[in-house]
Amino acid sequence: MKGISKLITGMSDGLFSEFPPFDPQDWAEKVSRDLKGREVSSLDWKMPDGFAMPPLERKDDLKDKVAWKNLFPGESPFLRGGTFQGASQNSWVIGQEVPFADPALARAEVGDTFEHGVHALVLDLARFSPENALLVLQDWDAQSVALHLTDDLQHTPSLDLLLKIISQSGVPAEKITGGLENNPLNRLITGTSSVAEMDNLLPQCVRDFQTIQGKMPWVKAMNIDLSPVSLAGGTQTQQIAWALSQLVEYVEYFQNAGVSAENFFQGIMFTFPVGTHFFPEIAKFRAFRLLLTRVMEAYGVRFSSENPSFIQARTALACLGAHDANTNLLRTTTAAMSAVIGGADMITLAPHDLLAGKSSHLAARMARNIQLILRDESHLGKVIDPAGGSYYLEVMTEKMADAAWSLFQETEKLGGFLVAIKTGWLRSKIMEVVYQQKQEISTRKEVLIGINDFPAQGNGEGFLQAPYLAVNSFRTVGADFEALRKRGEELNQKWEKRMQAALFTFGKAAFRSARSNFASNLLGLAGLEMVENLTPNEPEKALQWLAKTQPEVIVLCSSDEEYLSPGLDFIPQIKTQLPESILIVAGKPAEMDRLTAAGIDHFIYLNQNAVSFLNELLDRLEA
Repeated sequence: MKGISKLITGMSDGLFSEFPPFDPQDWAEKVSRDLKGREVSSLDWKMPDGFAMPPLERKDDLKDKVAWKNLFPGESPFLRGGTFQGASQNSWVIGQEVPFADPALARAEVGDTFEHGVHALVLDLARFSPENALLVLQDWDAQSVALHLTDDLQHTPSLDLLLKIISQSGVPAEKITGGLENNPLNRLITGTSSVAEMDNLLPQCVRDFQTIQGKMPWVKAMNIDLSPVSLAGGTQTQQIAWALSQLVEYVEYFQNAGVSAENFFQGIMFTFPVGTHFFPEIAKFRAFRLLLTRVMEAYGVRFSSENPSFIQARTALACLGAHDANTNLLRTTTAAMSAVIGGADMITLAPHDLLAGKSSHLAARMARNIQLILRDESHLGKVIDPAGGSYYLEVMTEKMADAAWSLFQETEKLGGFLVAIKTGWLRSKIMEVVYQQKQEISTRKEVLIGINDFPAQGNGEGFLQAPYLAVNSFRTVGADFEALRKRGEELNQKWEKRMQAALFTFGKAAFRSARSNFASNLLGLAGLEMVENLTPNEPEKALQWLAKTQPEVIVLCSSDEEYLSPGLDFIPQIKTQLPESILIVAGKPAEMDRLTAAGIDHFIYLNQNAVSFLNELLDRLEA
């Protein structure tokens, strides 16, 4: 045994000496050759906030880029987590949203929580009258499950109702945990209150805060929730910066009202929507804790692992699909992973069918089980800081923190969060990135599975339900495409048949296959049913098939040169046989003018504005 150990030791000592040292320049040159002469920097991930992430970071890159690389979890500025043990001892708090407006269904969901692994209930009071809210929470296990009350980001949750709910539970108020998710400033973002109304809302907020701290020390009296910023299209960096700006606005106001900064911090929580951009979402939570520490220490508040911040992650509704709801299961899973790895203290996932207009117990159960699987089967909670030591994430965290701090300072120089809202500056900053994002999604450079690419096929019944496409006029990122699909399905219903797009394939197999797949994924977004020519090497049979099928749309799928020959020979035949059909070429050949003169109506190709094209196509079909 000792001989084997010695052999292994000797191998490890001399193993790397047999290889030449790594040369970054040599690696970059090899990559450039693979990229046919392009620089490695052409692979950089350009963030909407002005910084870029290279495709590779190395240990040596951390020396000058990351100032916090030697921290441990639970150490200031809490980049690596608010506690020493992270989620390895007590897990993160598993939250459960109650997605039902029917009191009986909601009550059944509430009574089913604790025994299925839920630590906290999230109840939207906008769905219920005060009487029905009491009914829904009649079976709430107040000793074991925290309660977070919100009110659709438009109104102030009722403290009186919370006190009645607690009284009904039979548990002393001082033992209740949870939150009354009050945040008047959010009502400015959603447009449901004016700046002038803050003169009444903020004093009431202070009174409620003091009442809760006095009677319910374990209940968070305020929630700085960045969901409205996310729904408006705000980036991760903007969410961080404006969370800090809201915090400063509140600290200053509460101090003037006699509440110390330390007491205020103890009574608040933060909620960040978490979406599908995996690495930036991880970096967001880490960067926020770093900057939060900096701001609060400026007010003389020292964080500790015994007095950490409380950060909740909730599903970013803006990234969900309303129609092809099953894809949301994948989105909420990757979002939950980002939140866990980023160190969120509580995670609440929306049911995957929430935006479809009607949720189910099965969907609520699946949302809960995603977290349970990540905790108990994937064992994500066993590692205190999974992101620690990832060169890529460390650099991204640093860059995001720098960008957020600059935006925070810019907001404060302007006069603070209230002034930024009042002058329209905050909205204009969001719209800058929304326009960019809209272009990326419309041209399908950014892919949303089931929304702007790889659409679900079928009879379209789910697309005719009234989808939840907006929150106070803030649309989901895929709303334009989902509106297109709904419009197409309404035409199918009106005509009592499905519109068909015939894929007329011919010529070289590689080209016809690639372009028919491209056409199918694009036209399916507008609700067209795909039918494909089964005799690509026999044009006469294919023409007979077209005449029999009588499709509304015909897409030629071949190589550029074969569109000219033999394509130009049978394009006139197709137009003669089917004069009402819209004729499309898949690709962007050099001889587009000749093909147009022969009878081609449209061309479809990469980076085309798919929203504009598909709307134009539906206009023609509807005419």
